[in-house]
Amino acid sequence: MNRGRYRLPINLREMTLLCTILILGIAITLKNPVFASPDNLFSVLSDVTILAIVSFGQMVVMVSGGIDLSVGTGMGLIGMVFGLVHVFNQSISPVFLVAMCAIAGATLGLFNGFLVSVGGIVPLIATLATMNIFRGVNVLVNAAFYRGQYIGANKLSEGFMALTRGHVLGIPLVLIYIAVLFGVGLLFLRHTYTGRYIYAIGTNEEGARMAGISVTRIKLLAYALSGLCFGLGGILWVSRYATAQSDTGLGLEFTAVTAAIVGGVSVMGGSGSLFGVLLGAVLISVMNNALSVLQISQFWKQAILGLVLLTAILSNKWAETRSSARKLVIARQHEGAIHG
Repeated sequence: MNRGRYRLPINLREMTLLCTILILGIAITLKNPVFASPDNLFSVLSDVTILAIVSFGQMVVMVSGGIDLSVGTGMGLIGMVFGLVHVFNQSISPVFLVAMCAIAGATLGLFNGFLVSVGGIVPLIATLATMNIFRGVNVLVNAAFYRGQYIGANKLSEGFMALTRGHVLGIPLVLIYIAVLFGVGLLFLRHTYTGRYIYAIGTNEEGARMAGISVTRIKLLAYALSGLCFGLGGILWVSRYATAQSDTGLGLEFTAVTAAIVGGVSVMGGSGSLFGVLLGAVLISVMNNALSVLQISQFWKQAILGLVLLTAILSNKWAETRSSARKLVIARQHEGAIHG
């Protein structure tokens, strides 16, 4: 029997995450019904959208065997630069700004990819360096063009803020963004050779190179996609929170990595799914919102995220160990059948 034909559309980990989110949501609502109010759920959805978009890019890099620690400050830099562009010229279409942010983000991502794939620098070190570079440039831009002040809601147009607060046919725009990006990402990773190559080099880079895959080109693409995602996240952040500051995005790289790992992305590369990452982003956003709704000190946030990350890493390790053991048993059975 071909068991592959009867596989569930989501795996056990994703099912567990989905159940955890539902149970957590019910428990928070019982404690404080405000959590289930339409306004609060829309707030959670908006938070999920930005985190998921940035985490999708992080996932692609991690699947390829790397990591991008610059996603937070890169997002902050994009948000500051194009937030200022909007402030100084509000006649520019917000849609055009979104496109420009995607291009600018992809360019920053390509710079990361160049350092890693061409420069041969370890991803952790390369993106740690660019994380600080982007943060420094953000501060300089803010000081040079806005005297070090933050951009407030009174400087942003209604059309700009509608990017994350508007609706189309009653459907929130933020939900449309995440659905479109998820759909396009799913098609790219599952149904294109390039998407499969990303998984291949994360699984076995040398083997992929021997098979004729251009590892350099694929890594450049992976980091460019990460940049495109944090570029989109930057403009949506400014629209969602109606502010841009020189410290915007600090720490988001940790949250994005946590969302990816919680969603099942291997820290060693080669495995991970967009749906899992989306669920990871939902879980983290629900937990963060719960702190506010239940009036729990925000100082618990990092401790809770650290505990969630550690649990996810241990879970991934256990799953990988089981998978390796299962493959070994199958290989021995196959070998015994041949010699038998």
